[in-house]
Amino acid sequence: MRIGFENGPLNRLLSTIGGFALTWMPGCRFAALAGRTLRAWGLWVLAKAQPGWHPSDTIPTLPFCPPLTRNLLTEPSTAENLPVLYSFRRCPYAIRARMAIACAGLTVELREVLLRIKPETMLAISPKGTVPVLQLAGGQVIDESIEIMRWALSFSDPDGWLEASAGCEDDSAELVVWNDGGFKHYLDRYKYADRFPENARDFYRGMAEPFLLELECRLSSNPYLFGSRLSLTDVAVFPFVRQFAGVDRAWFGGSRYRAVRAWLQGLIDSPLFGRVMHKYPSWNPASFRTLMGIKQGPETPRAS
Repeated sequence: MRIGFENGPLNRLLSTIGGFALTWMPGCRFAALAGRTLRAWGLWVLAKAQPGWHPSDTIPTLPFCPPLTRNLLTEPSTAENLPVLYSFRRCPYAIRARMAIACAGLTVELREVLLRIKPETMLAISPKGTVPVLQLAGGQVIDESIEIMRWALSFSDPDGWLEASAGCEDDSAELVVWNDGGFKHYLDRYKYADRFPENARDFYRGMAEPFLLELECRLSSNPYLFGSRLSLTDVAVFPFVRQFAGVDRAWFGGSRYRAVRAWLQGLIDSPLFGRVMHKYPSWNPASFRTLMGIKQGPETPRAS
């Protein structure tokens, strides 16, 4: 949610002054302090003027004014040794990684990237250039989303995502492989059919449907893929099904996948999904830090 009067004169004035101080006089401690103080005071005024606004919402600024988020007011600005997560808001792989990190209650420094302009710092640690990429404080890099999910849940799994599919690990792994492989292959072609003119859009949709049929069978008798509890597998495949449903909403809404639709809507409406889908400005080396989460996790998982 963005505040309703983001272009108001007060916000423009504060953004301009703060942005000028922080951008054009970065070496001056007083200027930086003055700019941040004015911006923080502006946040207080905005919160008083619009009770429904929450400080976690992004504060729109002029192009040259660095973004300010809630974390700069609530987290120590000198916090170090946090894992760094390179992410892209709409990427389904990144969504599932963020959901696991948020569920585990861990804090990471979130760096929202533009995929057409990938940061050199990300490419230096993961040359394949895809998100998500997690760099731990010790320098270790995890650039597979499922491994990031397992890394996060190894610290804390309060909702029992791992336990929910206990005894069905092979089945769970096969579903994820199918999702990330065959289903994703045809999902991309269904979504971007104009890039693959050798077949019609409906052809690609039909080739993706067997995966939806598998989910429908499982969800027809249970609210989640492995029973009555949300599992890692549910969260791992959910963002991709969400993407599929968005290609042709009318078709999906009238399709035979009633149980899949109910399951999908439940996850979309969940507070967890809402928390990880906030919009943040794109990161660059001169940006303020954006922290996602409520507490810092250890470098390595605790011993079982």
